[in-house]
Amino acid sequence: MHTTPQNDVIESLAVGTSLTASRSVSLRGYNGGLISVPAGSSITSIKYYISPTETGTYLPLYSGGSQISTTVAAERVFALDSAIKGAAFLKLKGDATGSVDLHLTSS
Repeated sequence: MHTTPQNDVIESLAVGTSLTASRSVSLRGYNGGLISVPAGSSITSIKYYISPTETGTYLPLYSGGSQISTTVAAERVFALDSAIKGAAFLKLKGDATGSVDLHLTSS
């Protein structure tokens, strides 16, 4: 039997320099994805914050004692860090305000 994986694209996802300016994303049913940074974006670094509920407290995601971040650039696509697997809700915090397209995959 063949099952088509569940995929979704969230266009123009708000990424702020504070968590209150960043939009939350439900990761339930997804285990990875891509960040697409549009042309003209000044975002060069994205950090990950995780919460068990959409309106809960978002805590920084760590691995090996360091907060996880992804270095990004305009007009490029980057893989979400694999450490998000299993998280319920995600917020992305940037070093600059802007938006990204988030491509989520279930497999």
